[in-house]
Amino acid sequence: MVEILRTTTSICPECMQPIRAEIFVDPERNWVMMRKTCEKHGEFMDKISIDPEYYKWKNQHATDLDSLYLTTPLNIPRNSVNPVKTGCPYDCGLCDRHISAANLMIIDITNRCNLNCPICFANSNAAGRIVEYTYEQVVTIMEHFIQQRPYHAAIAQFSGGEPTLHPRILDILQKAKDLGFPHVMLNTNGIRMARSKDFCRELKEVGLGAIYLSWDASSDNSPEVYEKIRAKDLTEIKEQVIQNCREVGLDGIFLVSTIAKGVNDHEIGPILEYAKANNDIIGGVIFQPVSLCGRITLEDLMNMRYTASDLIAEIKHYTEEKIQKFYPLAMSSKLTQLLTWFSDLPGWSISTHDDCGWATFMPIQNGEYVPMEDLLDVDGFISWSNQCWDMVEKREIPKISKWLQNLRPFAFTLGIHRAFDALADFSDVMTDIAYRNAMKVYWALGSIKFLKNFDLSRLMNDPMHRYILNFLNDVRIEKSKSMLQHGLMFVGCMHFQDAYDLDVARVQKCVVHYGVLDPDDPEEKRVLQIPFCTFNTIHREQIEEKWAAKHGKPLKSKKQTSE
Repeated sequence: MVEILRTTTSICPECMQPIRAEIFVDPERNWVMMRKTCEKHGEFMDKISIDPEYYKWKNQHATDLDSLYLTTPLNIPRNSVNPVKTGCPYDCGLCDRHISAANLMIIDITNRCNLNCPICFANSNAAGRIVEYTYEQVVTIMEHFIQQRPYHAAIAQFSGGEPTLHPRILDILQKAKDLGFPHVMLNTNGIRMARSKDFCRELKEVGLGAIYLSWDASSDNSPEVYEKIRAKDLTEIKEQVIQNCREVGLDGIFLVSTIAKGVNDHEIGPILEYAKANNDIIGGVIFQPVSLCGRITLEDLMNMRYTASDLIAEIKHYTEEKIQKFYPLAMSSKLTQLLTWFSDLPGWSISTHDDCGWATFMPIQNGEYVPMEDLLDVDGFISWSNQCWDMVEKREIPKISKWLQNLRPFAFTLGIHRAFDALADFSDVMTDIAYRNAMKVYWALGSIKFLKNFDLSRLMNDPMHRYILNFLNDVRIEKSKSMLQHGLMFVGCMHFQDAYDLDVARVQKCVVHYGVLDPDDPEEKRVLQIPFCTFNTIHREQIEEKWAAKHGKPLKSKKQTSE
């Protein structure tokens, strides 16, 4: 018997019209599949996961831990809410059916690029025209996102094309910080950074928080892989970026690897090895299985589709089964709310759909990756954090339990015994600042209970443990980057959708939103806020064609896009 896991709405890859879809376990393949039928174009199937048991666990685990947190946008300006006409996913802008607030605002500030990647659909070489927002237009989009409540995007990411080619990229990054985005991120191929150490220094001076550096290979076959994916061997350029950033002290680098089956899926292990060897400035790796486009037969689709579960299987193989747990993103929803509240920053939650990706940490001990679960009771820690956030929302005064009091000798040994004095000051009349500080201590001390195999010698010999303790002793979210760059490697996967596997349930909970100016607005001030996957699958081409008709410049030569 076929096990139906859920039903949803998808689209026909041929006519792009909404159609009903089923997510089910195929008993022959033992895969999770999507099946949908268009009246005009027949049946379509796609692979969602090669591991049904993991899939079902992942889609329930955040709920079991009571991690889910609602972040529905409430005050998107009336002129930016699209009325429901055709239905999801065609009324994006946002429409009033969207459930989750944006965590990350992404703006393609220019489509100019100094590469001509075969897999890219967002550069001037592919489009045959240059389209570029002015500084003022970028600011208009940012102001739209920063005004949203109850939660505005925590991360401002600037992309393209190649965003470093925008003439005012540094001003844009600075303005994002001035407007109040807690994290500012640059999505880049690194070519300009490799060619100019001064530019790297300028990025540091404007306070750039993170660099999403495209990175598709790290083995002896890197030149061949880059030729296939980027139409150019970028091996030396990528190495030069790392060297320049290290020399000027620019850290917060995350390697972003587009994985195409049969092209560079064999590079996953070498990429993780490279990140480990350069963990002083590389905080993590984000893998993105490539989206598919064009007409594809079912046989070819099954052969070409590389899922988040395929990636897990490869990481398990590479680590000889040491790394076993890969967690749903929404599991951290209340934890991020708690940590941002501790830091007196705008709150946010990764309230995304469980199919959108996964994340884990891969601690580095003695030069090798080890399971995070050997060092931390992950589920216990998350449940404790969820409990603390629920208390904060009610402004509940905690009762100091016996087990927490029993931690005092351990805290004294670590030099943080004074924290217990703060717990004695809990009262109903304490100020908001005092309550926040006391809850910091309560959460941090309670978190110690979930550490595993901890001994004091590690504080002397292991920077990761020192930075973790420093974080618990003075909880501020900006300290997290130091932990990531001292042995606590972040590894994540974002599995973006295409017309074959598009799932409206995922779209409605998307937390990565493009910001674009509406080309149909005569004043060109109306901002459209569009979920990532529907923008690239459905809306991008039409919006960019309309905007280019009004503002596009002809692509004169390769020279103007390669400076």
